[in-house]
Amino acid sequence: MLSNKYKIGILYCRAGQGTEEEMYNNEHSGPAFDEFLECVGEKVKLKGFVKYRAQLDNRTDSTGPHSIYAVYQGNEIMFHVSTMLPYTPNNRQQLPRKRHVGNDIVTIIFQEPGSLPFTPKSVRSHFQHIFIVIRAHEPNTDDVHYSVAVSRSKDVPVFGPPLPPDAIFAKSSAFADFIIAKGIDIRMCNTNPYILTDIL
Repeated sequence: MLSNKYKIGILYCRAGQGTEEEMYNNEHSGPAFDEFLECVGEKVKLKGFVKYRAQLDNRTDSTGPHSIYAVYQGNEIMFHVSTMLPYTPNNRQQLPRKRHVGNDIVTIIFQEPGSLPFTPKSVRSHFQHIFIVIRAHEPNTDDVHYSVAVSRSKDVPVFGPPLPPDAIFAKSSAFADFIIAKGIDIRMCNTNPYILTDIL
């Protein structure tokens, strides 16, 4: 029986960046990323958090003091946000972060304006099968909007909801709903129980 609890990873790509290592090594978020996170979910304090926490520590803050959480049509979603997970100085692999984001089947790649094109081949993980690539345009203005692209591994069938023809979204609750729906609709891919097992 399918659970209604889902985890989705989010990696932050600054201007001029394009590699997995660069994204994991962004110690802090920037204004464009903060704006996106505020749109897609609620910033919650993890200590004492009693709802779905997706293996994040709710006792001692060992996985960071905050994360992003959302509820969509009865489904609970906890995001593993790279910049909210502990940063380890002088550790290019950032394993404490990768231990969470790198084990999520669905990963959002958030790109600031000026970031380099993303290629899934740059990611070294056996678990990340779907990438939702979101690029911000004119962030932190009244005209902010986002372009969206989706990449999936060859063993993942097509899943909804479909992207609109221009794949452009204004910042809105409808945009947040679309991203979450796209992130959790992999449950429809019931031809691959291995993937379903790992996303829940």
